[in-house]
Amino acid sequence: MANAKQHLILVHGRGRKPSREELQPLWHQALRRGIERDHPKQLPKLDALATSFVYYGDLLQPVLDELGRTCDPQLDLADLQTALAELAALDSTKQFRSQHYYRMKRRSGKSKLLANLTAPFANTLRAEDPFIGKMAPELLAYRRDQSFASEVRERLLTVLRPALENGEDTLLLAHCMGSVVAFECLWLLSHRDPAPQHKLKVLLTVGSPLASDAVRKGMLGATRRVQERYPRNVTHWFNVAAEDDYVCHDMTVANDFDPMLGNRYISRLEDFGVFNLARRYGRPNPHNALGYLIHPRTATLVADWLKGATRGSAV
Repeated sequence: MANAKQHLILVHGRGRKPSREELQPLWHQALRRGIERDHPKQLPKLDALATSFVYYGDLLQPVLDELGRTCDPQLDLADLQTALAELAALDSTKQFRSQHYYRMKRRSGKSKLLANLTAPFANTLRAEDPFIGKMAPELLAYRRDQSFASEVRERLLTVLRPALENGEDTLLLAHCMGSVVAFECLWLLSHRDPAPQHKLKVLLTVGSPLASDAVRKGMLGATRRVQERYPRNVTHWFNVAAEDDYVCHDMTVANDFDPMLGNRYISRLEDFGVFNLARRYGRPNPHNALGYLIHPRTATLVADWLKGATRGSAV
């Protein structure tokens, strides 16, 4: 495994997305800028890396169309490009600290207030509850429509399955709903017969809802006994959650997935809290994937993997 081919797999999250051709470069630019800023020696490795971008935005569009959630795609793309340009201009890790987040112009507390009000109820709701349909209709559709869920998972499995079968040194980075898809795909591969012999080196989740009881209760394997509930094909799992990100209001997954450590299914499971400085139409947007990708914490975790280390060193 020391000389195994390194493979980076990226999975986007919920919400209406630009086309693959428009979104993939933005993800790559954000991740590359973080590495360039904090770990420039690893930039050649990143540029030469085998990278797979798992896109399922086209599958999400009918769900959002049915709900009447429309947008101006050109304006949304321009806003993403503006957000990335602002983030890329930050040239020091010190500029991503709490004081800079709290000083952001026109900061709004709506997302935090909403999370504080809804979190106590969200954890007691069943998958079919209208609450989830309102806050994350894509997740509700993912649970209810097995054909839709299977099609989304297959987009990732097509890439992940051969990576594990071939013993590639793989980092799987998944945002938001993508982390749910990633976890379920790992579970499927772990419990298939025969299962791939090799493990995923690093699972890196950002802005993930996996700490939510309501989300976990509807996932594959959730009703199985402990020995069959979790994937066994992950070596290291790092979770990055931003302050005020309502999707990961509960910012820690380690306590929820502790049995994976207790049963020695995984070597390391660690949470990291960050401040996401991305904006959406001029206002703070702590769930923004580009803000997670360019953050010093993500850059360090990816750089450590590129160097063959997984210590999650301080930033």
